[in-house]
Amino acid sequence: MNSVFQRVKQAASAIQTAKTIAAVVSQSPVIPIPQQALNLVLPYLYKDIPEVQSMQLSIHDGYFCAEIRVKKWLEVETTLRFEIVSAKLTADEQYIQLRQMEKTSLYSDSFIGKIALAIVEAIFFSLVKTDPVHYAANKQDGIAVQDGIYDINLGQLGLKDWLAQHPKTETFLKFGGIGEIRCVEGAFQAVPVLDLSVPSQYLTKFTSQFVTTQSPKKSATLSV
Repeated sequence: MNSVFQRVKQAASAIQTAKTIAAVVSQSPVIPIPQQALNLVLPYLYKDIPEVQSMQLSIHDGYFCAEIRVKKWLEVETTLRFEIVSAKLTADEQYIQLRQMEKTSLYSDSFIGKIALAIVEAIFFSLVKTDPVHYAANKQDGIAVQDGIYDINLGQLGLKDWLAQHPKTETFLKFGGIGEIRCVEGAFQAVPVLDLSVPSQYLTKFTSQFVTTQSPKKSATLSV
């Protein structure tokens, strides 16, 4: 009996969550995500890429910049400017597609580093025939770069680990999530989508479990 009440409670909680999300979505067509908040999440995305020392975002109208510091044999900095082509953040998919808006430029503070970078860039652009950043990005799981378009699987990079520590955000994604992301000065604007079929799925699952629990056992028959 306790298990039945538990399932009733879960179904009621799911419906209440859906109502809350629907109310928020109806009141605000977009959800602002300040760049300060994003910069707190970023370390989860590059935690498995030891070469990346730091990354910071600055968001502007129509585009955003990523300031990246990497260290392999020497410490290198670059600032990449992107516009968002498409994005989707749901319970099943977490991806973003970006278009790089200008050619990559690499910087180093040291004189030797500047000489080394000039050699590296010459080798990549003349022999490898690709951008050195694109080449390095394609070596990472969850990132694919072609013709300046970055296809990034955020879940594979580490967003799923972050969501596991933030259950409210994870619940929001289960009931729809984000269908579009725009750039405005100082923040991303996330356009939420709501899947109203999710509460009914909870109810259907609960009903089937309840019927199974309550269904009478078949009486045994004696054959002669």
